[in-house]
Amino acid sequence: MINATKTKRYTEARIRRLVLSAFLEADQQLFKKAVPYLNILGITKRGEAQIKRIAANAKIPLIYSGKPSIPLDKESEILLNKEVVRNNIYSALLYDPHPSYEDLTNGVIKI
Repeated sequence: MINATKTKRYTEARIRRLVLSAFLEADQQLFKKAVPYLNILGITKRGEAQIKRIAANAKIPLIYSGKPSIPLDKESEILLNKEVVRNNIYSALLYDPHPSYEDLTNGVIKI
């Protein structure tokens, strides 16, 4: 389908992004919403101390090692679950597929 629709004006990469966005239900409205949580994936030793200080006073949950600093509301839980599904789909398309939920179960990458 992608090869059949690509043109000089609409490149293969652009069509691929459009198809993937439609499949993942990632539209403009998704990106206009306020961020309901921060998912910390990697951190340095210096950053770890800062995150612990920030988490105590944060107005939105920080997800650190798979656990939110404060309970997520229903909408945030739904978004996090959709994020995991989207990441799993993306990961499945890689040459070396791996489950994307590993970032929630393996904890933060410390550098």
